[in-house]
Amino acid sequence: HCISSAASDVYKRQFLIHQSISFTIDMNGVMNCHITPSLPQGLILNPSSCTISGTLSFSYSSLHTITAISGFNTFIRIVSIEIISSLISYPQTNLIIGQGLSFSITPNLTKVSTISIVSGSLPIGLSINPSTGVISGSPSQLLSSQSVTIEAMSGTAIETVVLSFTVITPISSFSYLECSYVLKRNNPFSISPIISGDNPLFTITSGTLPPGLSLNQSTGIISGIPSSTFPSTSITIQASNQLGFIQTQLSFTVNALSTLTIILISLSVLIILIILISICLLYTSPSPRD
Repeated sequence: HCISSAASDVYKRQFLIHQSISFTIDMNGVMNCHITPSLPQGLILNPSSCTISGTLSFSYSSLHTITAISGFNTFIRIVSIEIISSLISYPQTNLIIGQGLSFSITPNLTKVSTISIVSGSLPIGLSINPSTGVISGSPSQLLSSQSVTIEAMSGTAIETVVLSFTVITPISSFSYLECSYVLKRNNPFSISPIISGDNPLFTITSGTLPPGLSLNQSTGIISGIPSSTFPSTSITIQASNQLGFIQTQLSFTVNALSTLTIILISLSVLIILIILISICLLYTSPSPRD
């Protein structure tokens, strides 16, 4: 028998778990193959075509010998089959980043791979390294939920991952018109924040508002009718979004109505009552006889 085998006859094949597998071994035209050791469950060898096909749901790595005999000639090929769980993964797939801020994200690579974008595009200002998969740069435009599909290829193993990018403005300033407020009990009150940044969420991180007042978490407006006197107190309000936060401090005092104000209100009520009584007496007095 003449046996044909060489280093160039070694076939190396890598695939992912659940990836469809189908490849044919060149046996110099001889189509009567058998394999040792046996393939794992999920893969089969077609002896007529020397084609290995199927899928595997688990990691696997092994060398197999394929032999084909034609007359006095024996052809031997060595096949390396490796099934890996993943080629590439990123720590996050839904990314919210700041306009004009430096950004970088590094993937986990299990094999040396060639990495490329196969659909969609990165936000303007970002780029991807084709060897490491690192995405970096400073996004220059605002956008919402822009998707990009990234492909990693190592030999015959191919994996894609989809990333979604949202670019927002970071919170750069946050304040109210004043820092200290003196309120009157039972008088309506309302103040609005002055803020620069997208999607802020407002919360009180320390202290409490006087009874009757509340903070709108979406708008930052503090409003209401203070229902009781309240000594001077400080509160800390935080404005935050997915990129960071800024805090500001306010102080509130609620006083009762001043004595002068009470006197003036009482006099006003008394005058109104006198006028009303006078009008009633005028219309109920008997008319003089002719």
